[in-house]
Amino acid sequence: RLYPPDDWRVGECRRNLEECLAKPGRTPEQRRRLARAAADDADAVRLYRAGKAAEAVAPAERCLETRREVLGGKHPLT
Repeated sequence: RLYPPDDWRVGECRRNLEECLAKPGRTPEQRRRLARAAADDADAVRLYRAGKAAEAVAPAERCLETRREVLGGKHPLT
């Protein structure tokens, strides 16, 4: 084994695998909305890192709302 089972990288890999396995069951509209949510997430991170935390809130909230609608409230990305 490369990492112990409780290492964060193992959990991240499991979540990535689950996401890949779930993609074929999603509609094109769901995939489009999740791509937009990922772009909002990237914008929020970029703004936050640039010291613009207040501006980062709107795209972060849009991202979270979309992911909750598409993935459900119990998904790790929500």
